[in-house]
Amino acid sequence: MKNKKLLIDFREISEYHRGEGLEALTRELGKRLGLNPAWSGRGPDDGKDLLFTEIINGQLANVKIRWLVSCKDFSESGRAVNETDAGSILDKVKQHNANGFLLVTTTTVTSGLKKVLDGLNKGEIDRIRTHVWDGYSLQLRLLDSSNIDLLKIFFPNSYKRIKTISTPNLVELIDALADKIGIESIVVLAQLKNYISNLSLLSGYNIWPYDEQTAGAIEDTLDILRKKVGFEELANLVNKIEFDAFIVFLDKLFDADTDICFTYIEQIITEATDSSVKLNAYQFFYDHYEPSLEDQVKLASYLDGESIEYVLADNIIIPGIQDAILLNYAEYDLWSDLDCLSSHTYIDEVHIEIIEFEGNLNGSVNFSGNWSLGVILTYDKDEHGTDMSFPGCFSGYCDEDGVVIDSATVDTSKFYE
Repeated sequence: MKNKKLLIDFREISEYHRGEGLEALTRELGKRLGLNPAWSGRGPDDGKDLLFTEIINGQLANVKIRWLVSCKDFSESGRAVNETDAGSILDKVKQHNANGFLLVTTTTVTSGLKKVLDGLNKGEIDRIRTHVWDGYSLQLRLLDSSNIDLLKIFFPNSYKRIKTISTPNLVELIDALADKIGIESIVVLAQLKNYISNLSLLSGYNIWPYDEQTAGAIEDTLDILRKKVGFEELANLVNKIEFDAFIVFLDKLFDADTDICFTYIEQIITEATDSSVKLNAYQFFYDHYEPSLEDQVKLASYLDGESIEYVLADNIIIPGIQDAILLNYAEYDLWSDLDCLSSHTYIDEVHIEIIEFEGNLNGSVNFSGNWSLGVILTYDKDEHGTDMSFPGCFSGYCDEDGVVIDSATVDTSKFYE
């Protein structure tokens, strides 16, 4: 099965939540199907395993099936899941005290693995129920109207494409009706469209009808945002909103009122206690508002060190440190140690070995760490020079003006050995 044959490009799933997108999607689908999803904790491969519990109510008895769920995302390669990929199914199922095995894949299964699954399903001694959700069946579930929000969350590009295919373009529709309904009606229709997306029409129970507590918390949040009073309660309310619902809520809020959405995001980042919620709010802010360096650093200063590294390290702070040293190394204390090593010394590489971050809650971020400096030593302008590498330490901060290095040291002792 190739992804291009499906409306949904399952390769998008690998970009979601650091490689755990398929597991997160499967968990949400299981929840909506009443399968009571739960994580087992750490499995034998040091990973958490997903379990579904299905209750089948019959006329004479109730049957409980505990499904071990195995998610295999091969959307990048497009290859089918084989017996080796699945591993020892029977052993895994027994380890989790399960009596069912559900394989979820973004592609399909080989004929060999299908025979194995069919054999387990028909076994007389060690019989376990087996089932497969392949790419095609996943697509059918996601295209169901009740799951369209999941399609938008996990496959935003596919959602836009499918929406374009299945939904008439409003501008084209208005143009087609222009001669019949008159210009005044067109203006009313445009105003109605703006009104429908307004904050006043959002409802917690429409945004997330799957959980009463979450829907109620979103409704209370909307009430505060409409009245613009009681913002201090927003951080407490977000703790009652499920993760997936929080992402959907941000998207709806942004569509309704970008300014109010930013106010909410800013309040969550600065006041919430859950580091993952703060990080996701920041990521939404970064993706939707095209923020300046000042705004990025200001809000990032309220994140924990690991989150700061995730959002600022690779695109702002590490390049800033490297540029500062490569372009202006003579301005730092380390230069006195390097300059005496040759007639013409210069740094041509800065490799960050370790870096740690800490927010100041005042619009700046502190950093410190260890580096390795690639240095070229020459004693004659015409010679090629000798390449050497020396370890060192650095510290500094990043604020609205960029990266500033307070301390930069290098250990050149191995040169004299």
